[in-house]
Amino acid sequence: MATASDDAKAWSRLGELLIQRRVDLDPRYRNRQVFSDERHLDYRLCYDVEQAKRTNFGQATLAAIEQSYGLMPGSIRDVLAGGDLSPVSASAASDAPSGEHIVDLGDPAQVTLWNLRGQDGEPVPEFLRRVLISVYRNLMRTDAQEFNRRLAEEERARRRA
Repeated sequence: MATASDDAKAWSRLGELLIQRRVDLDPRYRNRQVFSDERHLDYRLCYDVEQAKRTNFGQATLAAIEQSYGLMPGSIRDVLAGGDLSPVSASAASDAPSGEHIVDLGDPAQVTLWNLRGQDGEPVPEFLRRVLISVYRNLMRTDAQEFNRRLAEEERARRRA
């Protein structure tokens, strides 16, 4: 049976591995704030998990952490059980038939959607992954269009004033 001390050691080990992963992703990420800003992860959350300041993270939070660090779903659970981090595989994200590129490897959300697995640990069917990525891209495009429309309206209003 794992003791509280074992649990604390596992979380500390996870933090050390996450710090190393952060720096491996980009040397600029030695600065936690730069990482947090660019990877859209709350700074305090990043600090708490890396420093093992708390361990009561929900599943959605753990998934967000894994996504921000470019890890396969379940990586954090694996480390806490004594395993290693599993970075998202670039080859897994680009193994589309006929060589077409369906995933932007620079977008952790798309890579995570492509590597999505069901509760049984098996990959989600490809057609469903393609649909999810398509919906995600459309949402992002719509958000960008709305942002640009509002920006243009503000600019016109400022010029009139």
